[in-house]
Amino acid sequence: MAMDSDLKKIGSLGTALLGIMILIGVFFLVGSLWKENLCTQSDSDYVWTNGECQVSSTNTSVAEVDAITYVDYGITAFVTALGFLTILVLVGIAKILLRMVKGF
Repeated sequence: MAMDSDLKKIGSLGTALLGIMILIGVFFLVGSLWKENLCTQSDSDYVWTNGECQVSSTNTSVAEVDAITYVDYGITAFVTALGFLTILVLVGIAKILLRMVKGF
């Protein structure tokens, strides 16, 4: 009976891990689109190219937009928190696996 409980816990933790990875991917995809939108809204001449807000299509100097910097900080904070949560989930899975191996 303990094995069934452990397998259910591993399944739940694996599902949680998948959910965390999906959230991290969404943060990067949506964050990139959001930064692009902020770049073009900040100034009509600004162009979003290769992950950078440039002054214009002819002037490739990077434009410093505060809103983009704040979005980067927010994404970094959320992804760091989710990374720590991922470590906790992996440690939980390892703990269950070690307990199962010990029982053999």
